Amino acid sequence: MAFLSVNNLDVAIGNKPLLHDINLTIQPGKITALLGPNGAGKSTLLKAICGEMPIAAGHVEFYGKSMAQWQRIELARHMGVLPQHNSLSFPFKVREVVEMGLFPLEASQAQARVIVDHALEQVDVCHLADRRYPTLSGGEKQRVQLARVLTQLSQAKQPPLLLLDEPTSALDLAQQHRVLNLAKELAHEQGVGVIAVLHDLNQAARYADELVVLHDGTIRSQGAPNKVLTDDEIETVWHYRPTLVTDPNHGTPVIL
Repeated sequence: MAFLSVNNLDVAIGNKPLLHDINLTIQPGKITALLGPNGAGKSTLLKAICGEMPIAAGHVEFYGKSMAQWQRIELARHMGVLPQHNSLSFPFKVREVVEMGLFPLEASQAQARVIVDHALEQVDVCHLADRRYPTLSGGEKQRVQLARVLTQLSQAKQPPLLLLDEPTSALDLAQQHRVLNLAKELAHEQGVGVIAVLHDLNQAARYADELVVLHDGTIRSQGAPNKVLTDDEIETVWHYRPTLVTDPNHGTPVIL
């Protein structure tokens, strides 16, 4: 039984196809990065996987069950989504926002506090716990939302799936690497399956175990970074002829 399988997936809005014949298998304990130019279908695929966007054909299975077969609370304990944008504008404190992730859990008040404290620490926002959420910077809000999602997944009985839609887009350089290192730790040490939409090819090469390149709504290539990120592939998909070197510390390709 596959952890997550996407089979012959089509997504369309009206008569406009957005994704066509997508086939993908995701394993727990690995980071899979979705890459491609703007409009390639990366965020659409993420939304189709979690059930946010209707599917025109094909199906998605998580632990052998379709999304419709999952009870909503049980699914929420095992699949968490960090969206690219969050429109929360009410003056909740940061801790209260993270506590929203407790909704599917069975936890005492003391257990809940430990779970929330740990999530705040994981994303380095403990010092913001009593700040009003709307007063935060975009990057701070993104990290708080990630803490909320980690809270939501904290009682998963099986390895959970974490979906990240451009998780580093609003972060400064140090926090980008902190978040991606955390994703790597969650995957490699705790068995979490991670799918992340990324635009930075060098970050994807460094942190992801597998890359999936989407182009015009289809999967063009997938595999290990050093097999996918070739001169010809980058020029064809991104219309840029790169100079490729190898990172001496990580052995991954670096695009110049």
